[in-house]
Amino acid sequence: MDDKATAFRFAWSQLRLPHPSPDDHPTLAIFLLSSSSSCSVAWRRSNWSVSLTMSSNFEANNNNGEKQLEEEVVCVTGAGGFIGSWVVKELLLRGYRVRGTARDPSKNAHLLALDGAGERLTLCRADVLDCESLRAAFAGCHGVFHVASPVSNDPNLVPIAVDGTRNVMNAGADMGVRRVVFTSSYGAVHMNPNRSPDTVLDETCWSDPKFCRQTDVYCYAKTMAEKAAEEEAAKRGVQLAVVLPCVTVGPILHPAINTSINHVVRYLTGAAPTYPNAVAAYVDVRDVARAHALVYERHDARGRYLCIGAVLHRAHLLQMLKELFPQYPVTSKCKDDGNPMVEPYKFSNQRLKDLGFEFTPMRKCLYDAVVCMQQKGHLPLVGTAVPDQNFRASTMSSNNSMEANNGDDEKKQEQVVCVTGAGGFIGSWVVKELLLRGYRVRGTARDPRKNAHLLDLEGAKERLTLCRADVLDFASLRAAFAGCHGVFHIASPVSKDPNLVPVAIEGTRNVMKAAADMGVRRVVFTSSYGAVHMNPNRSPDAVLDESCWSDPEFCQREDIYCYAKMMAEKTATEEASRRRLQLAVVVPCVTVGPILQPSVNFSCHHVVRYLTGAAATYPNAVAAYADVRDVARAHVLVYEHHGARGRYLCIGTVIHRAELLRMLKELFPQYPVTSKYMVKPYKFSNQRLRDLGLEFTPLRKSLHEAIECLQRKGHLPVVTLGITITITMSSISNDNNGDQKRQQQQQLVCVTGAGGFIGSWVVRELLLRGYRVRTTVRDPADRKNAHLLALEGAHERLSLRRADVLDFAGLLAAFAGCHGVFHVACPLSNRDPELMAVAVDGTRNVMNAAADMGVRRVVFTSSYGAVHMNPNRSPDAVLDESCWSDPEFCRQKDMYCYAKTMAEMAATEEAEKRGLELAVVVPSMTMGPMLQRALNLSSTHVANYLTGAKKSYPNAVAAYVDVRDVARAHALVYERHDARGRYLCIGAVLHRAQLLQMLMDLFPQYTIASKCDDKGKPMVKPYEFSNQRLKDLGLEFTPLRKSLYDAVMCMQRNGHLPVVLP
Repeated sequence: MDDKATAFRFAWSQLRLPHPSPDDHPTLAIFLLSSSSSCSVAWRRSNWSVSLTMSSNFEANNNNGEKQLEEEVVCVTGAGGFIGSWVVKELLLRGYRVRGTARDPSKNAHLLALDGAGERLTLCRADVLDCESLRAAFAGCHGVFHVASPVSNDPNLVPIAVDGTRNVMNAGADMGVRRVVFTSSYGAVHMNPNRSPDTVLDETCWSDPKFCRQTDVYCYAKTMAEKAAEEEAAKRGVQLAVVLPCVTVGPILHPAINTSINHVVRYLTGAAPTYPNAVAAYVDVRDVARAHALVYERHDARGRYLCIGAVLHRAHLLQMLKELFPQYPVTSKCKDDGNPMVEPYKFSNQRLKDLGFEFTPMRKCLYDAVVCMQQKGHLPLVGTAVPDQNFRASTMSSNNSMEANNGDDEKKQEQVVCVTGAGGFIGSWVVKELLLRGYRVRGTARDPRKNAHLLDLEGAKERLTLCRADVLDFASLRAAFAGCHGVFHIASPVSKDPNLVPVAIEGTRNVMKAAADMGVRRVVFTSSYGAVHMNPNRSPDAVLDESCWSDPEFCQREDIYCYAKMMAEKTATEEASRRRLQLAVVVPCVTVGPILQPSVNFSCHHVVRYLTGAAATYPNAVAAYADVRDVARAHVLVYEHHGARGRYLCIGTVIHRAELLRMLKELFPQYPVTSKYMVKPYKFSNQRLRDLGLEFTPLRKSLHEAIECLQRKGHLPVVTLGITITITMSSISNDNNGDQKRQQQQQLVCVTGAGGFIGSWVVRELLLRGYRVRTTVRDPADRKNAHLLALEGAHERLSLRRADVLDFAGLLAAFAGCHGVFHVACPLSNRDPELMAVAVDGTRNVMNAAADMGVRRVVFTSSYGAVHMNPNRSPDAVLDESCWSDPEFCRQKDMYCYAKTMAEMAATEEAEKRGLELAVVVPSMTMGPMLQRALNLSSTHVANYLTGAKKSYPNAVAAYVDVRDVARAHALVYERHDARGRYLCIGAVLHRAQLLQMLMDLFPQYTIASKCDDKGKPMVKPYEFSNQRLKDLGLEFTPLRKSLYDAVMCMQRNGHLPVVLP
């Protein structure tokens, strides 16, 4: 009785209602006094329990989309397993509150690290054979995902699977759960010796129970458990959907290796000497998780859903592994050599595809699984894998999906989003931006054939589909949105036609309803600043922001387009509230910039008319302008920020038309343009988008690129002007005028690893040169980065961002709007376990994120450890940029040098692949004063020699350079647009004895080591080197004596070195 009372009170608490008493509810008293140990207790006979359930569901059905998801509680049994963990992750990503059951919650800490777990995940102790624990776990839940089942051939598995499933179904029904998703197995489908080899395997197929019981206990257990689930669902009136996954592979979230991944490890490492002459069905674990969520959210989804991505012979699977990871000794011998190869059978996964499901390619699945095992230490790192180009082209696309198993980027690759009006000016750029960020995009158009320009976009071949749909055709919208995670509703003609209003309003209503019907949770709507600024009663001094609305009656009289957009936005807001959709609204103004579509749009047409003289005069008026690429980025930003709701005003600048035309005249003096009296521009606020990280493009740049684009496409005649055009081009490169300082202040650059020794000086140098600098650090609030905020110019032009080179999404956000990236971040340690991952994978992430965000120029900080570590180099050879360290020698002797060598190679590969301009600075042992508080490695060496902590020195030479020279070198190679490749940054090469002699001369008061470790042997001679490439750029190297002096004085000031009087 006490256990039941506890379970009931827990259920009641989930409803957030006043605590009940038996006096208030006589049936409650009966319930509390009832005593039955059966899972099928008298609860289901209680009318009150039914009202409890209905109340629970009713309370969750509020008018706020986000709140609905947060109110919806679902329970996942076996949450800590391979599939269970991914199901939990998928549900959290979709906004559910998730309760996970486990026999020992303390062993499932990996779940607590998932995105959203802190706010919306609870773990509870439960066992499928313990009815009471299940009822307590399911109390207040809307749905249950029954995933729990051990993978074993233990005969005791059968009663656990069958009785456990019955308990889950009955406990769910007892607690008012109406919907259950059950994880079966294709072991319940394909194990039938009487099935014809020509039969297509689909949901109608069942394994033969007797055959399974004799040959495979696990398949028998899953078959009988699924039948038990169906029986109980029919008996208790529970809605049941069954997902039937096959051999499931992919990255793991939990710490232990599961059975299928263990097979992959055994084949890769050669632990399995042979492979069977057999075929099997495979699917990605992330697809399995998505399938669970999809069938749950589609309320008409019932029965079985076969979840198979591919059926392959084992030889084909191993061939993929060999191509992806040639460095491993993959099993190559067939156990049944000599016999004909078994042919793969046919199968149908059409039921899931009909729900809009798209399966992950098997090659990507295997790649991500192996990389994950390497990262988790389950698989030794052997050399460097170079996947074949076909794989990279098909799966990485523009967003490098093989590196995309970092955080949110992986989610993007798995997300389908739909863009209405995809072929228009803004729509085309939104499609391009989404493709660049790795999404799979479905574009709607009334005639897809007229939108061929979209198929030429980067990544379109692999991840873009066009479908015929009209916003007034509800059925076509439902078909277009099937299986989509999000919708971008952009479609809207720019017209003064009175018929525009019903099209805009009804079309928007249809889009919102169709999205809700198809399970879409997030919509981004493109409004217009015509819905904001058209109010004759607004004070000219008022700041235009998201709270402003146009006056409907005024718009109806003066501008039917503005009226249509305003009413459409209001409709979108109403429908979102009614259908519990998450809605973000982008409010762009007059949008200019290069066009992707073949025809000239409305705003560009105005520019053409002013340039060609077709418009003889211009109005005495001001207008707001934004770059079309900023508008596209704004759409994606508000979509990816799950907390983004409501309106986002997208205005880059507000200027008088005369000022706009003056810009055009300065940029293109060869065209005839006009002039007139100026009205004061109004104030505006775009702070909400800036808070999301959007940096607006200067209008001069937008206009320049728009006109060049119009010239290229033949919409504007090319008029040459000799010398003047050269001046014009120079003017645009400086963004406003010929002054270099102004140009640099227009430029935003990002520095990774900004808080380190070199990184801090690079930031300082860039600030001194006038750049706006964004820095990435792991924790901007950490006091160890406070020194950056004290730098000259930091207050006005420096921002710190949280990002990690292994977090791809964090890098994308950090690089948004940047002109250049300085990739300095890298741990300086041979013992750091993250060294290789940070160095190589981190570098790949940086390069790809930079390319994805439109950055064209990257400066990479390598190390002379990637140059001089070669035992076969002649001592007489001149060390220069053509020299490379020997990777194998480095791997054995110095892991840091190996990491830097491989990272530089990775940077070079990715730059070539993604069309990035790459300059590499290769500094040697870097000396000089520190800006950061903590001692860096080279300063520690100097301190150890000065304090006597080091009693002797090695018989060795080393290359040295001043940290300020390294920082200047980074800025120099960035500013010289023709600078490419490596730049060796060495100021001097000295024997250690010479270095210590300098210290002794400068600071005789310290007891400096004077004994050589290798006394008696000839002193190693310094090698020759060339730093001519940097000298050709104008760099003058600081004398090492000055570097040492400044370094020691700095350490004394910071308290790292005792001040000893001479």
